[in-house]
Amino acid sequence: MKVESGKFYRDGHGNTGGPAIYAPDYDGDKYDWIVPPLGCFKENGESMRDGEECDLIAEWTDKPRSWSELTDAEKGALLLAQHEGKAVQVWAYWQAIPSWRDTEISMDTDMGTDSYAYRIKPEPFVDTVTLYGSNVTWTPTQTDSDTRKLSIPIKDGLAITGTFTNENGDTIQVKKI
Repeated sequence: MKVESGKFYRDGHGNTGGPAIYAPDYDGDKYDWIVPPLGCFKENGESMRDGEECDLIAEWTDKPRSWSELTDAEKGALLLAQHEGKAVQVWAYWQAIPSWRDTEISMDTDMGTDSYAYRIKPEPFVDTVTLYGSNVTWTPTQTDSDTRKLSIPIKDGLAITGTFTNENGDTIQVKKI
């Protein structure tokens, strides 16, 4: 992977951001790319933050599109969704840290400007993560020494808070981090 100016990217957590800005720093660390709101990166996508999951993993190709970039059918779908009470989100390029935020489309001010992009809020991604281990260590990879298994529901990549119990009666409490 090679970070390029003006492109949007996705990190290992599934977070998205951009456009990438080349901003060379001269202290020799080579984290010369800023991808708002994700942070600073080397040209190969390696994050300044700890952990590979923070690294950029792919270009974000379904990036936000301004009102003028949408087709008439897409504009109609957004307006209909809002009329039906569905959640609509806005991406404001001018914000210090742009990101998708819940909103209502304003007929008077927002339309016709390229400072905003819109989408119908996607349904949350819900799945389950299974952890294996013993009384001390839990990992997502099963080994021969593992004596326990615990499945935890996740929503949009984050553990759902609550108390969970496996078939052996082991419990784990997941709190908001």
